[in-house]
Amino acid sequence: MASAVVVRVVVVSVVMLPWRVPREVSNEFPRRACAPSAGPTRNIVLKIIPIAVALLAGSAFSPVHRAPDGGHMIIRHDRPDARYLALGSRHPAVVRVGTRLGDGTLVGDRWVLTAAHVARGLMSRPGEKVVFVGERRVSVRRAFLHPKWVDMAPQDIALLELDAPVAGVVPIAFYEGRNERGQTAILVGHGRTGTGQTRERRDDDLKRGVTNRVEEASAEQLVFQFDAPPGGTDLEGIPGAGDSGGPALLEAGGRMFVAGVSSAGQPGRDGPGSYGAMDYFTRVSSHLEWLRAVMAGTVAPTDLAPNRSDAGSVDIPESPAGRRLRALVSLFESGDSTRIATFVQEHVRPAEGQQASGQGVQSRYRRLLAEHRDLTITQVLLREPYHVDLLVKTKDGERILGVQVEPRADGLITGVLTGRP
Repeated sequence: MASAVVVRVVVVSVVMLPWRVPREVSNEFPRRACAPSAGPTRNIVLKIIPIAVALLAGSAFSPVHRAPDGGHMIIRHDRPDARYLALGSRHPAVVRVGTRLGDGTLVGDRWVLTAAHVARGLMSRPGEKVVFVGERRVSVRRAFLHPKWVDMAPQDIALLELDAPVAGVVPIAFYEGRNERGQTAILVGHGRTGTGQTRERRDDDLKRGVTNRVEEASAEQLVFQFDAPPGGTDLEGIPGAGDSGGPALLEAGGRMFVAGVSSAGQPGRDGPGSYGAMDYFTRVSSHLEWLRAVMAGTVAPTDLAPNRSDAGSVDIPESPAGRRLRALVSLFESGDSTRIATFVQEHVRPAEGQQASGQGVQSRYRRLLAEHRDLTITQVLLREPYHVDLLVKTKDGERILGVQVEPRADGLITGVLTGRP
């Protein structure tokens, strides 16, 4: 595997960060940005939490913090989808987190393993806190995010404690070995699908399983690459934008174990989810002590209040992300499309080999301008130095509008996240 570029969403902009945004992560819908702990460090996308992340800063394929909004499982173009659906159906312990926020894995009768950024998105946004086990809705009581995790850090792992135990589904145990490299894993997720040959995606909310070989295993992450046929595994595939939190499963002694948690991704040769794309999973075996302590009740739940504004607050914070978001809101409020070129040049990070002022980037901002004319800020949902989300009212109803920037005081925009709350 070439150790070169890496992104999601997160959902998601992907400014060159890992991606995984609400269901889509592309130059239109980024994931969450997050730099891998080792290996390539160019365009990684962190799967963003389900907002519908909408726009990758300067590139058609920059990585971004995944925004919550469901997921993608991208498959080979020369294999029937029915085989991927059948593989996914064999893993009932893989659940949906929230309404299109991401995925998770039942690891105890009342515990779900997911990505930290997915857990934060679930607990700090308005609405019901639930996971879906098949068609069953189960309320989430508390969330435990890894204490070392911050945006763009590799410890993207969390546990959700459920209000009631889940009956009829066998939990999946943690993988304890350190021999993941070279093994073939099963990656499972819900939501949109498509093939690595095109950028076309369809949305059916069905669970699919794909297989992929662990290319690298760093101290904190497992790395997968989407190989084009005839390379790769028989049911080769990879998560796409919005699939944060889903598992990488390994078989040992006739049992399945969860070895990784989907966290971030890097676009392939034709964009997110295309052949050549890479995906980064938080390595479960590196966090066994903390995970077991949480499930044993010796760790306090994460207080997510600091990530939310006071009720009714509409003051955009004075932070690197806040300053860029304030400029974006000013652009939208003006309704003046002639300001877009200057805005992009001053506030948006260009993708490698491209200029932020390119027509493709400007056209995406023109679309966003049309969607957010006459907006009114209702509340600040998420306040972090390099990521701020707003709840806004537009002519088409309520939307979430967020900005992610480079992790520095004068950081440029790496992704704009938009979607329905």
